[in-house]
Amino acid sequence: MAQHGEFVSVEVADAAVSQPSQAPRGERVTTCAYGCGGEASYRIGKAEKPCCSERFTLCPAYRERASQRQLGESNSFYGKKHTAATKAQMSGDRKGEGNSFWGRTHTEEGKAQISASRMGKAAGPDNPRFGKPRSQATRDKIGETRVRKGLSAGRNNPNWRHGQSGSRKCAMATRRYKKWRESVFVRDDYTCQECGQRGGDLEADHIKAWAYYPELRYAVSNGRTLCVGCHRLTFKSVFRQRDAVLDKAG
Repeated sequence: MAQHGEFVSVEVADAAVSQPSQAPRGERVTTCAYGCGGEASYRIGKAEKPCCSERFTLCPAYRERASQRQLGESNSFYGKKHTAATKAQMSGDRKGEGNSFWGRTHTEEGKAQISASRMGKAAGPDNPRFGKPRSQATRDKIGETRVRKGLSAGRNNPNWRHGQSGSRKCAMATRRYKKWRESVFVRDDYTCQECGQRGGDLEADHIKAWAYYPELRYAVSNGRTLCVGCHRLTFKSVFRQRDAVLDKAG
């Protein structure tokens, strides 16, 4: 039987692996040497420090200390940057079969634990990206990836409404339409081109109607910024454009 402070060696695949010894019964109880306040049941490491867990990483106080050592100037990589070649290698190691989790899936219990650990940490100021909007290039890249993987189309889209949305409404939800709309606003300095109102409730109006001039739907030159009131006054012109298209077709 292992004595207090001793390590027990067990044979695993012809290799001796050191295991922490568990404090025998009847010995005076000590607290964890890492400051978590827990009861020390094990002696671990070369110094055989009393610890609440059989591994350093299981002790919450040790994890906190290790985390602090990785912040700011305490981090050995502070002020340095990875080279492009290193970044490419790191990215490749995390993809496909290079990923240690390749071919595996989380159990329902594992998913529940991950969800519980993130509860409340990804909202508001606790989110590391709080107050940091993504650049347009990043947003475009995310959108392209979702389209390529089929995550933004049809039933795979979280806003799927069982095919009940019209084609115009679906198009207005796309990144391409939103980019067109934003370009029109920026060009017009967020100012209504009829009454001069700046800011407030603004809408991007198609000068040539969406329904009758599909080739001009995403042309910035075919858009203009209008306030809600002025936009409503343009609705009659849509019917005039419809009649002109029908007459031309007839």
